[in-house]
Amino acid sequence: MGVFKDKSNFYSMMATLLEAGVSVPGALQQPHQGCFARIAPRLAQQILAGRQLWEAVSSESVFTPFECSLLKVGEYSGMLPNILRSLSEWFATQHAMRSRIFLSLLYPLFIYHFAVVVFAFVSYIGKTASHSAILMNLIVLCLLPWLLLLVCKVLSKLIPGAVLNALPVVGDLLFKLETAFYFKVLGLSLGAGVSAFNSLSLSADCCNTAFYRKRYGKVADMVKTYSCPITEAFNKDITFRERQSPIPALLASAEVSGSLPDACERISKMQLDAATLRLAVLSKAVPTLLYIGTCVYIGYRIIMFYKGYFDQIKSLL
Repeated sequence: MGVFKDKSNFYSMMATLLEAGVSVPGALQQPHQGCFARIAPRLAQQILAGRQLWEAVSSESVFTPFECSLLKVGEYSGMLPNILRSLSEWFATQHAMRSRIFLSLLYPLFIYHFAVVVFAFVSYIGKTASHSAILMNLIVLCLLPWLLLLVCKVLSKLIPGAVLNALPVVGDLLFKLETAFYFKVLGLSLGAGVSAFNSLSLSADCCNTAFYRKRYGKVADMVKTYSCPITEAFNKDITFRERQSPIPALLASAEVSGSLPDACERISKMQLDAATLRLAVLSKAVPTLLYIGTCVYIGYRIIMFYKGYFDQIKSLL
């Protein structure tokens, strides 16, 4: 989460300095916060050596292809301050949503760990198990939520994008985020006068998953090979999520009226707002499910605790 906040502050400060007339190297040499306190001076040195900003950031692992593509568009079009401002707003939104999810998970996680410790203490007092067994059980149960989180992160990288896209909730959220990235870059590129093929190629490169990079890369290849309109290329191998969305209709209408850059910006905002809303729902649903699971676990341990005592009483009668 700290990286998103640092990026938002970094891009906001860079946009403000460039709008004030400061050069790119001069803006990078100013004091920056977080990890960019070390990264910005390295970027300034590369730019002073003759490289462009987008080339310099591509050598730093903290920057994503999405950012590099947008910065490249900004430098080619002369709209770098606007691009930097857009990136700042984007990462501010990401930071706010992740912080909201994290904070909503704190209370149920606290209840869960508190219950695990209490029942371990009760087992120790009641001598229902050996000390080593109680300690091992305590460690495993305390680590369980974090192990599940780690497994989910690993699986999200191992599972093919096509499979993730087919999942009901995760796939829909992935689709909204990826199309928000894609059409944001596409609108900025077309509005800056970049050719259709180069705009589509840059936009495809900004996608985070290989599935969507391949999908939108095909759109760019069709425009280059057959010189067809963007809408026709987009509809050629359209996915079921795209077909169910208003995106095809908006693109067709915009291409007829000649307002494709504005339509791409509207599509990006529409998809980002929808993704933000879905994340807000998940930020409430996930903690609720975790809280219910914790309550079920506590109830089960209470029942087993009293059952053990009742079994001891029965054995004495």
